[in-house]
Amino acid sequence: MEGTTLLKDNLQYLTGADQRSLLADGGGAFLHQVQSKAEFNSTIRAAGSAIVAAYGGGRISVDRLLGREF
Repeated sequence: MEGTTLLKDNLQYLTGADQRSLLADGGGAFLHQVQSKAEFNSTIRAAGSAIVAAYGGGRISVDRLLGREF
């Protein structure tokens, strides 16, 4: 809720169309957009981490860059 309060107090950060679409419902649409982006980013990071965990770092692994295996 702090994000919507910040935007309501500082409307210069939003265009007129954004003010109508993001704040018309009390900020619910804005919070939904933020949550959707956070979920998407978390999914991508988790998938990338799972791939590295399953297959290893390969050419970019730390032990290869140091020239020795641990």
